[in-house]
Amino acid sequence: MNQFDILFFFDSLHKSVFEVRRHGTEEISDLSKSFYWLLLDKNTKTIHRLDFVSLSKFPNYEKREFNQGTLKFNSTSAHYIPYDTLIQLDLESLQPYEVTDTVRQVIANYFNEIDRQGI
Repeated sequence: MNQFDILFFFDSLHKSVFEVRRHGTEEISDLSKSFYWLLLDKNTKTIHRLDFVSLSKFPNYEKREFNQGTLKFNSTSAHYIPYDTLIQLDLESLQPYEVTDTVRQVIANYFNEIDRQGI
């Protein structure tokens, strides 16, 4: 059984950004336990959680603020600027069904590990 749904998917050659909703967390009032923004380094297959701060919606784009950086996106493209480097990462906006099985398994492994650690 799939343990999560991918809500947003932004992709580049070396990195991907996802918003993921975990299954089985509907009874938890803390939304941070249900919704995860994840940054995947494709080269190392390492996932880093982005700590959500706020969201904004504008006529032509949406914006998400994290402790680690800012993501702006629309239906075709996205731009993530991490605060540590300020080097903009340009991404393509894709549909969740376009996430490969390999990447889905990396995300599943991430959730299995945080469950194991009790995070």
